[in-house]
Formats: sequence, C-alpha cells, structure tokens
Amino acid sequence: RDDVESRGLGDVYKRQVLDGSSKPLTQGSLPNRLLASVLGNGDTIEAPTMVTRPNLEVSFMIELINRFFTENYHSYPFLNQAAIINFVMSSNINRLDSLPASDSFEIFMIMFIGYCSLERVGKINTDIHLKKYLISKSIEQTNDVITFDNIESIKFLLLLGIYSLFDTAGSTSWHIAGNINRLILSLGLNR
Repeated sequence: RDDVESRGLGDVYKRQVLDGSSKPLTQGSLPNRLLASVLGNGDTIEAPTMVTRPNLEVSFMIELINRFFTENYHSYPFLNQAAIINFVMSSNINRLDSLPASDSFEIFMIMFIGYCSLERVGKINTDIHLKKYLISKSIEQTNDVITFDNIESIKFLLLLGIYSLFDTAGSTSWHIAGNINRLILSLGLNR
C-alpha cells in the first residue's frame, strides 16, 4: 500500500482495487445491458430470451465473418480467419448451435458484429429477427464464458467491447472497459 501512495494513486484506487470494495458488473447484469442496447430497451431488461432460429445460408454467414475480419480484426487478433471460415463452410447453423459455449460465443459475436457493420453502411436491410437471434445466441453464452477470473474472460470482454463501441447508448462500453481494467489488475497483469 505504501507503493500506491508513492505513485500518487488516490483513495478511489485503494477502495476499488486494493480492498475490493467496488465490484464490477455482475455476470447477470452485463448480458442484460448488452441485449437491452441491441433491442433499444433502455438500460436493462428482464432476461435474454431465445429467438427462433432464422434460415441462415452458409454464404451469408461467411460474408458476416469476412466483414468482421475486414473491419475489426486489428482490435481482436485472437482468431484464425481461415480456420473459422473453413469450419463454418463445413457446418450449418444447426451445428453452430451445438458448439461449446466458448466457441459459439465467439462465432455468433463475430457474425453479429459483421451484421451490424453491414447494416450501418447500408449493404443489407435490417432484419430484426436475425439481429435478435445472433445477439441472443451470443448473450446466452456470456455467463458461461466470462467468469471474471481468467485471461480468456479478458479476451471475451474485448469482443463484447468491440460491439459496445457501436452502441448508441454508450454506457455499456464504459462498463466493459471498467471490467477489463479491474480484471487486468486483479490478475496482476499490470505488473
């Protein structure tokens, strides 16, 4: 604690990091805030609800993934584009639905971010059913993949952060950035 004083860090840092009196978003509140931002329901909603699976062509899924890699890969360089595309090309949406949580979270978030990118530039028309499906498939996995106690959680929070930067409400990106910072500090990665 003397080191904290010598670096000029104030009482807020000591309260939040050293004695743990400030807690990051709970696992349940993060998915609710993200889903609410996508659906335009203010800050929170009750709980993410599953949406029926739309008919997704493999070629469209590849287009969404390619868009993510074109625009966002520099912010999230943890993935092998060729391996993901090969996997999706050899799969269908039914197989993607049955993947382990960590794999499906990444693939559905990548497709959702790609969808949002294409939608924003007017390359595709808004399909609210598809949009709800992609985000609900991502969000339903959030509590399983973001455990707030390992480096993988930082990686997944970064992916959520990429989406949240497109969120018009704006508050979600601050919550995610704060959670990433707290997690980095709690794991000692700042040393």
